[in-house]
Amino acid sequence: MTAPHPVPRQRGHFGRVVGASTIGTTVEWYDFSLYGPAAALVFGPLFLPEQDDFVGVLAAFATCAIGFGARPIGGLVFGHFGDRIGRKELLVISLLMMGGATVAIGLHRGSWASWSQAGAPAGQLLSTGVLAVPAAFQSDEAFAS
Repeated sequence: MTAPHPVPRQRGHFGRVVGASTIGTTVEWYDFSLYGPAAALVFGPLFLPEQDDFVGVLAAFATCAIGFGARPIGGLVFGHFGDRIGRKELLVISLLMMGGATVAIGLHRGSWASWSQAGAPAGQLLSTGVLAVPAAFQSDEAFAS
């Protein structure tokens, strides 16, 4: 019986894995750490204005708790299929699912709230156009006067 051959290590592979894991964990805990204070201060009155303040904050924290509790279930499911299908493919699927959920959230209340934020670039485009038209049809001296 022969012993299995060790897998040759690629140069820099371990550092890339550690770096990617650190970045992923940082982003994940950034989300949870940011959500907590925002849930306590903003989400109840913003997303549930018809509810009592206490009920709104409680609902916002319940959403956080559900997401936190779903992590191990998602880890089991995606870990299982990641071993069978491939981790890179499952990473893409999970990113698409998160992006799709974010888009779906934006199609209700977020869609209306985004229009006011579109005003800043619209104003910049309008001012650029107002200056571009005379600059295109006048000499520099006429434009300056």
